Amino acid sequence: MDNKNLYHSFYSKNELPIYFAPEWLDAVCGKNDWDVILEINADKIIQGILVYKKSKKLGLSFITMPMLTPYSGIWLNYPKGLHTHSKVSFEKKITKALIEKLPSFSFYYQQFHPRFENWLPYMWSNYSQRTSYTYRINDLSNLEKIYIDFKGSVRTDIKKASEALTVKPIHDFSLFQEFMQTSFDKQNKPNPYHTERFQSIDSFLSNNNQRKILGAFNARNELIAANYIIQDKKTAYYFASAYDPEFGSKAPVSLLIWEALQQVANEVSCFDFEGSIIPGIEHFIRGFGGELTPIHKIFKASNRCLGFLISLKFKDFK
Repeated sequence: MDNKNLYHSFYSKNELPIYFAPEWLDAVCGKNDWDVILEINADKIIQGILVYKKSKKLGLSFITMPMLTPYSGIWLNYPKGLHTHSKVSFEKKITKALIEKLPSFSFYYQQFHPRFENWLPYMWSNYSQRTSYTYRINDLSNLEKIYIDFKGSVRTDIKKASEALTVKPIHDFSLFQEFMQTSFDKQNKPNPYHTERFQSIDSFLSNNNQRKILGAFNARNELIAANYIIQDKKTAYYFASAYDPEFGSKAPVSLLIWEALQQVANEVSCFDFEGSIIPGIEHFIRGFGGELTPIHKIFKASNRCLGFLISLKFKDFK
C-alpha cells in the first residue's frame, strides 16, 4: 500500500485538523499535486506525517502552501504517557526523519498548525522561520464568560446589530459567494477566495456537514454580512467573511461571530480565528478575547540567488 492510501486510513481513524484531510488536499491542490511523507516504526505505527503541495515552474520544483489553507506540514502521532523530556525527544526524532525524506526542491514554504511547536530540527537543517499569530478561544464550555471577555465595544456592536438584523443560515453556497464578490468589489479589493477551489472545498465540506454559512439580514431581507465557518471534530475555524461596507460598520460581522460561537459550542471545544498580522484585522479579531497563539512559518531556498529573488517579492522570506 502506498503512502497516500496509508494516510487515508490513518486520517480516517485519527482526529487531525480538517486542513490535513485527503479530500481537502484533493480540493485545493488537485489529486496529483499533493503528497505525504510518513514515518512508521517497527510496529507499523505511523508516528509522523508531513503533507505538502508540490509544483514545478520554469524547471524549478516547489513545496508550498495549498491555496486557501492556513495550516499544513507536520502532524505528530504522540505515544501515550510521554513525560516532557521524552516528548521533546520524540518531536526531534520524528521531525528530523520527516525532513530527511523530503524530495529535492528549489524552494520550500509551509505554515504549521499551532500544535506544532518544536521547529528545532528545521533550524538545525538550515531552514528559516518567521512567527505569525492566530487568536483561539480554547474552551467553549462557558459562553457567558466568553461574552464577558469580549471587548466592550464588541459587545455594544453585537447588541446594536441584533436589534436591526436577523441572523439566518445560508444554504445556497452561490449566494454567499456572490455576496462576497460584491463586497470585495465595493471595497475595490481583489477577492482572495479562488472561485473554482472554493466551490470544490464547499462541495466536500457540505457533503460531510462540516461547514456553516450564516447571514445577517435587514428588515427588507437584504444580506448585510455573512461568514463561513469550517469544523472538524475538535475545532471550528473562522474561514471567510464578507460584509456590505455601505452599512457603515462591522457590527454585523461581530454579531455573526457571536452567533457562530454559540452554534458550535456544543460541537467542538476550540474556535480558531485564523488570525492575521495585518494591524486592522488583528485589532478587530483581538476584541473577541481569544488567546494569542504563535504559528511557525518555515522556509528554505536551494540557493542564495533564488532565495534573494523570492525575498524581493515576498517580504516574509527575507
